Amino acid sequence: SMYLEDDIVEPDTQLYCPGYVMIDGHRFQDWDYPAGDGLQTMKHAVEQSCNVAQAECVSKLGFDRFYDYLNGFGMTAATGVDLPSESSPLLIDKDAAVDIDLASSAIGQGNAYTALQVIRAFCAVVNGGYLLQPQIVSEITDSSGNVVEKTETEVIRQVISEETSATMCRLMEGVVTSGTGKQAAVAGYRVGGKSGTSQKLDSANEGARIASFVSVAPIDDPKIAVLVCLDEPHSWTTSGGALSGPVCAEVLKKALPYIGIKPTV
Repeated sequence: SMYLEDDIVEPDTQLYCPGYVMIDGHRFQDWDYPAGDGLQTMKHAVEQSCNVAQAECVSKLGFDRFYDYLNGFGMTAATGVDLPSESSPLLIDKDAAVDIDLASSAIGQGNAYTALQVIRAFCAVVNGGYLLQPQIVSEITDSSGNVVEKTETEVIRQVISEETSATMCRLMEGVVTSGTGKQAAVAGYRVGGKSGTSQKLDSANEGARIASFVSVAPIDDPKIAVLVCLDEPHSWTTSGGALSGPVCAEVLKKALPYIGIKPTV
């Protein structure tokens, strides 16, 4: 979304992925290396979670703007949710960061965020661009069912434009219909999402990953967002789309009818 907002790319911008790119003497490679995605649009890069495309775009954006957006999306501090003992993010110092750090951060590695930060930022991407204050209780009623106290929506800031947000919704839907999130689809509903498969650097297992997927539905009028993170899964794959995507689908399949959202497709 930050690349769209700053006019770095459009959904149909052509990018090329040979499978890897050298950054600071390190081979920064795609998740399906050595295959690579070849010539592709930015839309395709999002759908296929192309690391090389992210590295190319974030290098054009630059350190300062990237960290501006991290702050804008609420990724540089705890959310202040009304629960005790909330953890704070662990961030690479911008002044000490080098190009490989910027590329790694752009694909969700290098920095460490809480799940609440991640899902709040994702909601801002799809809700029109507005970062909201997380709330736990919607309303308090008395024994007769009368509303005693109701929590109002608190907007902290607008991070991206409503136009960029609408474009991101279309791209996120493509992830589920055509990309790494196909297993997150829910029959009868338009779903958007994004997969994540990040290295876990504080594990004794070098192959340890955190497999995640975040879903939102209906993507044309977002009502529910779901984030599932699997910590060091031991399965046939570590792909967030393959492992966490189906869990998101199961949650949405039950939650959407429960809140009165009927199937439309």
